[in-house]
Amino acid sequence: PSCPAGFYGSLCLPCPSACPDNMTCQDGYFGHGCVCHPPFALSASLTCSECMSGYFGQDCTACPDCRRLSYCDDGRRGSGECLPVTAVEHMYNYTGSVQQYVTPNFACT
Repeated sequence: PSCPAGFYGSLCLPCPSACPDNMTCQDGYFGHGCVCHPPFALSASLTCSECMSGYFGQDCTACPDCRRLSYCDDGRRGSGECLPVTAVEHMYNYTGSVQQYVTPNFACT
């Protein structure tokens, strides 16, 4: 199955003439219409006003390559600095993005 350019989804709906700020029309049979234009991400208010993981600042600039035992302070309010990982934080890397997961500090028994 396929849709012509400028149409999206299983019903081949026409792309809007203009998507909202930081959005673009993802056309094609498997497209979803207006979606956030990378590196922007959907926020809780359903606007593309957040940064994808691995990006920081108002313009969603790519984070630097932080070495082991550090992570990028990402997000729209992030500084882009490489911050040290503390004893209770763990790094997890998937699809090229660095994520920070905080685990409780349980005493060993």
